[in-house]
Amino acid sequence: MSYANSIVFDQRGNMYVGNNLGAYSQQSFVAVYRPGRKTPWRAITDGLYYPEGLAIDGEGTLYVANLINAKSGCGDIEEYRTDQGKPFRTITDEINGPTGLTFANGRLYEDNAGVNACKSNFPVILEFPLGSVKASKNTISTFRSPIGLAYYPPEVP
Repeated sequence: MSYANSIVFDQRGNMYVGNNLGAYSQQSFVAVYRPGRKTPWRAITDGLYYPEGLAIDGEGTLYVANLINAKSGCGDIEEYRTDQGKPFRTITDEINGPTGLTFANGRLYEDNAGVNACKSNFPVILEFPLGSVKASKNTISTFRSPIGLAYYPPEVP
């Protein structure tokens, strides 16, 4: 693990760590560690290019914010079901350089840092109803280059 930049825990105590190697022409991944272990149990690579932010919902679905993706360069959010290595859904609506994810009030929040300038919608925090691939609204757009999100107390829908 050489470029760890995000961490999240699931309800079973597994630790997920994003390792961002895309900028170095290597395969980026999310390493999954079982509780108390120092070596990864498995690595998620499919759909990942430049993982920046991680979040897990109450169903155990892992959300990964790809700052940049290999297809458009604009970034996306990949969703992985519990213990699955392939994404089952990709969110691209209004996404432009996502760096952070969090849950609050039964919704997923994502920040657009706008580092890629693929779309005009940056910097901004987007709100997604759970299960939706469409942003419901821009919640905050008065700051420059957000790089992470958190909600306290931590909420798992």
